[in-house]
Amino acid sequence: PEGNDLPLRRGDSEGLAIAPDGTAFISLEGDVRVRVEAHDGLPAAVLPGHPDFDRMWENRALEALAIDDQGVLYTLPEQPFLGEGSF
Repeated sequence: PEGNDLPLRRGDSEGLAIAPDGTAFISLEGDVRVRVEAHDGLPAAVLPGHPDFDRMWENRALEALAIDDQGVLYTLPEQPFLGEGSF
């Protein structure tokens, strides 16, 4: 949000979804989150997290991101949750 480069742990972007209005959503997996970059000059923001984010492996989290025509975001982890088997 301040215009500075993010350190690797904070800046490990993986997925990108662009809404019809031009808003960009970026999934990051070092510190698990989805960042919002508005097209209208508003400052960057982070979407509220989900409790499942705490169950994801560091650097194996939000690997992909998609958006549907209703604006619903979809993502999935690179690996199953900690302590669980396969997908």
